[in-house]
Amino acid sequence: MITVQEAQVILSNLQIQWGVESIPLAEATGRYLAEEVMADRDYPPFDRAMMDGFAIRSSDWHKGQRNFSYTHQQWAGSPIIDLPEEEACEITTGAAVPSDFDVVIPIEKVVVGDDGRFTCSEIEKLKSGWNIQKQGIEYKQKDVVIEKGTLVTAAVIAVLASCGIIMPLVYQRPSVAIVSTGDELVPMNENPLPHQIRTSNAHTLKALVQPASSEIEIFHLNDDPLIIQHWMQQHAQQWDILLFSGGVSKGGKDYLPQLWKEDGFECLFHGIAQKPGKPMWLGKRNQTILFGFPGNPVSTLVCALVYLMPWLEWQWRHINNEKFIFIDEAVPTHPNLDLWIPVQNTPSGYKILSYKGSGDLIGFATLDGLIHSPCHDARKNKNQFLRYYPMLCSTNKCNFLKK
Repeated sequence: MITVQEAQVILSNLQIQWGVESIPLAEATGRYLAEEVMADRDYPPFDRAMMDGFAIRSSDWHKGQRNFSYTHQQWAGSPIIDLPEEEACEITTGAAVPSDFDVVIPIEKVVVGDDGRFTCSEIEKLKSGWNIQKQGIEYKQKDVVIEKGTLVTAAVIAVLASCGIIMPLVYQRPSVAIVSTGDELVPMNENPLPHQIRTSNAHTLKALVQPASSEIEIFHLNDDPLIIQHWMQQHAQQWDILLFSGGVSKGGKDYLPQLWKEDGFECLFHGIAQKPGKPMWLGKRNQTILFGFPGNPVSTLVCALVYLMPWLEWQWRHINNEKFIFIDEAVPTHPNLDLWIPVQNTPSGYKILSYKGSGDLIGFATLDGLIHSPCHDARKNKNQFLRYYPMLCSTNKCNFLKK
């Protein structure tokens, strides 16, 4: 058995490449960029007016001129022009400022007459560049505007579109097989007998990993070594990631670790000093990764949130963005095991959820995330910051993996 920290280090060193692909921009949300994006021109590409009003020369202002004539109107989308003979021009937000002018007076600061002239009110400390965003002040041409490994969000889509990236290069997502095991399980659309339960772990895992997978399929296997062995021989090589639930503990029908070994999987660890999720198994065969989760529903959920989801994000985006939250109540500890404790974000702060063990899905249903309570931890008092693992692992929430 290894510690939580040792398990996290093993996962952080487990690097798998699933390739890259170019996809339409409209399909890129939720994917990770496989190349850095450079500005194709200066941003903004011209001196841009930041207010509706009138463009003037600061030199005229500092000479004392407050009344200006104008004949030209410069709208957003109008070509860049020179107006050397004009005293001013009317201009709108986003328009290209004519090269002769270096100040935009807001419309609120002027009184416009009927004779093609306007008068400015006094403005303290007016200087060149006022209300003008200079060309290239945000980015210069060929500056890197988005880093490789960035999660594509709506905001990133806007930048890609502005740079003319219509087919961004992104990392490919893995194919995932989810395998529940156990003679006691029946499909969720069936009425279970008194000694049976409906399968839930497979659907929990699918809900978590579906956004990060290219293909996903659920299987169920009874606790029969021949059936499991046959499935492994026929299907295991077709998938990038295998997620098993059940059959990894010390029970009489927990055959899986031995069968995986016989099928050529190298065991990277089996057993973590934690609660829940103590019997978790991790292995590798060539480029295929196998996670073996305990069969208890809460154990599966906890192990997936703490290990699987951050590891998936780590494959595309090597960042360490630990998050800590404040807990104002006493936190349970254990002398030998690290504890994963469910919490809920309430109007009065994060609160520990009460639940009845690793089979209590209902007690876990309203959690927002988990806090980590290390074993032998001296911090047993109230009012402390603890490591937090959110229910939804997304960009900027890769909680433990180190560079």
